[in-house]
Amino acid sequence: MTNKEVLAELKKSYIYVEDLIDNAKISEEDKNSLRLARGIIEENYYNFYKELDKEEVRIVYKNEFTGFIGEDVFYDYISYNENGEEEYYTCEDIDYFWYEDKVFLEN
Repeated sequence: MTNKEVLAELKKSYIYVEDLIDNAKISEEDKNSLRLARGIIEENYYNFYKELDKEEVRIVYKNEFTGFIGEDVFYDYISYNENGEEEYYTCEDIDYFWYEDKVFLEN
């Protein structure tokens, strides 16, 4: 499993847990347990991401977007404008879901 595949699995797990918290008809106690799990996923994603080379998480999509996978699981992408300021984007913003792109993940 590549490092990007590990990030993708953590990202998808986070999305699934978020969906359960927001939409499942479960008790508040169960939702609290899921919130704990979500926090653990967030921490593991961030810690794993910090160990990676920045070039490993670079995204160039259709020569229209250049940036990086977000360092926090709840951010999809981060880019820097000409002033060096951070700009955040969602997968929907650029119509590209990095965590579903098998070619990107396997390289």
